[in-house]
Amino acid sequence: AGAPAAAGKPGRAGKAPPDPILVAAAQDQKIARIRAIIKEANELADFGETGIVGETMARVGGTKARTLAGKISTLKGNLGFDQLQQLRDASPTGGALGQVAVKELERLESTIASLDQGLSEKELKVSLKKVEQHYNAWYEAVVKARSASSLPRLTPEQAQKLPSGTRFVGTDGVERVTR
Repeated sequence: AGAPAAAGKPGRAGKAPPDPILVAAAQDQKIARIRAIIKEANELADFGETGIVGETMARVGGTKARTLAGKISTLKGNLGFDQLQQLRDASPTGGALGQVAVKELERLESTIASLDQGLSEKELKVSLKKVEQHYNAWYEAVVKARSASSLPRLTPEQAQKLPSGTRFVGTDGVERVTR
């Protein structure tokens, strides 16, 4: 699920715009995944899992430090690709950036906060909070953009086919979320 701006650009490279229901579902799922990863990373970010000890222990399989390293890697990947998608969405052709080098992607990953296991426990938690605030602000903008009037009006049968967490308006005009 890329940046939300991609959803409204018809005609790019001859493609029809994506289905707004599927875009909304992907956005809802994405924020849920990101929030869960940040929560798990915060719970793992203790003295022995951060700093020089954490960096060292991250190389040992089965340790909490290794698990934390995986969570950090996942968050960095999401940040990098989201930033890249925003740049592509801003491009008239959607692909003007061409191939992106690993170093450039690493720089994009750190545009919001430094996510490095070598940081102290306190510094890492501050960085995780910044990432959480970034994604919460993104999601608030997404939700505002798809106000109740722009959400699809669905029958209960149609809503049952959607992924859990998808927002829609019921036939009674009430905004709902699938479970």
